Amino acid sequence: MATLQIDDRTLYDIPEISAKLGVGIQTVRMYVRKGTLKGVKVGRRYWIDEKDLSKLFDTGTKKTG
Repeated sequence: MATLQIDDRTLYDIPEISAKLGVGIQTVRMYVRKGTLKGVKVGRRYWIDEKDLSKLFDTGTKKTG
């Protein structure tokens, strides 16, 4: 698990997000793949900005309608 601090941004890798959310790594990868959670691939890792993680809590993962 890894966390990066760049200027005023905090970035988490997928295993770190998985642990924070209490879901599996594959679930987080699915969120990134479907665009539910924005991630940026650098090298072999995806990084998720803390602000994008906050947006996930604002919108949730289920579509309503």
